[in-house]
Amino acid sequence: MRPTPSRPPAMTPIRVVEQHRDYALVTPLFGGGVEPQQADPITVVRASSVRGHLRFWWRATRGAQYADAQALRAAEAQLWGDTQTPSAVAIEVVVLERGWEETAFTIKAKKPEPSEHIAPYAAFPLLPKTEEQRPGWASKPVRMGVKFRVNYRLSKQAAERWQDEIEAAFWAWETFGGIGGRTRRGFGAIGRVGQGAPNLRSRDEVERHIREGLRQYVVNGRLDGFPRLAPGHADWRLTEAHQNAITAWKALIGKLQTFRQYRINRRTRQPDNYGASVWPEPQVIRQAARQSAAAPAPFPRARLGLPIVFHFPQDQTPDAMLVGRETERLASPLLLRPVVFRGDAFGLALVLSAPTRLPGGLNLKGEGYRGAVSDRDLTPDEARKVIPLQGKTDVLAAFLDWVTPGKVAQDVGRRL
Repeated sequence: MRPTPSRPPAMTPIRVVEQHRDYALVTPLFGGGVEPQQADPITVVRASSVRGHLRFWWRATRGAQYADAQALRAAEAQLWGDTQTPSAVAIEVVVLERGWEETAFTIKAKKPEPSEHIAPYAAFPLLPKTEEQRPGWASKPVRMGVKFRVNYRLSKQAAERWQDEIEAAFWAWETFGGIGGRTRRGFGAIGRVGQGAPNLRSRDEVERHIREGLRQYVVNGRLDGFPRLAPGHADWRLTEAHQNAITAWKALIGKLQTFRQYRINRRTRQPDNYGASVWPEPQVIRQAARQSAAAPAPFPRARLGLPIVFHFPQDQTPDAMLVGRETERLASPLLLRPVVFRGDAFGLALVLSAPTRLPGGLNLKGEGYRGAVSDRDLTPDEARKVIPLQGKTDVLAAFLDWVTPGKVAQDVGRRL
């Protein structure tokens, strides 16, 4: 007589927590595909890209609580996964509306003409690098009108440990972030829509929403060395109100342009788009081109991110590129994007707490230049000569004042 086979033990069902959140892009999507600066031809918004942004904002809100970088990396792997550890969170993206492609620039009278939905100063990667490349050139497209849903789920056990962490990452991403490329300059800015979206009806409510979120979601700690938010507060400002997100974005990027490229007429000392720069770097570079060595003068705009390319169309000074000596790139700690409520919009400028210097200092690259240049800060006397700084030696703090309505009396009013 054959023995009766025993039944396998009953499986305990794994209870899960599931949520979904809907988003609409309020600025054009730049890139976002597998290839850099290219839209994905099949999936407009990819789950891996969403996970990457959530990972960044989790670190920015919660990373400082860990004892050291090793503990931070271990927790990050448990929550978001790595090459050896599966993520505790399953993320799925459903594209609700694919939107449409739009040409960012067209050539008119041999010059690039931006689309009405583009802030051109933020879109230089879409431009040809030289004038010789313009004949027959076609701009890379951006995508407008995208809406998508993020579904995420995790086990009940994992939710008990990680739910607050996940909520913090989503809040920061929705408030300060976006999707695709160049989100730090406002491309791909997202706005939550539908169920769960914040019902903000005034500027005061927008400001309160940000302040309360910083207090609720950002933890204190001593770990540093990566981009993060400060608990309870952060260096951020809202601009004046605008009719829509694109107008607010273009105005905000225009403020960055006037700040970085402020020029005056040497004779009248008045703002002049074709005058001389008030910043010290051009004269230092000209001196370096003549003498093959730079004076020990500062390069204050390095605090806004590297590399920086300097062109000298009005004289014979060779182009130069400012980079780090050991690591050429430095991500900008400055984030710019529009925020929308009830059809109106503001520009939002945020400065992350992040390293603003690279190990080994700065390097000047280009024909006729030789290496290292000064990485020191401006002195108060030097800062007073740079009109946009209004006497501040901290370039990032000065820019936040620059975008604050009524804070800086003098404005160039440059055109985008």
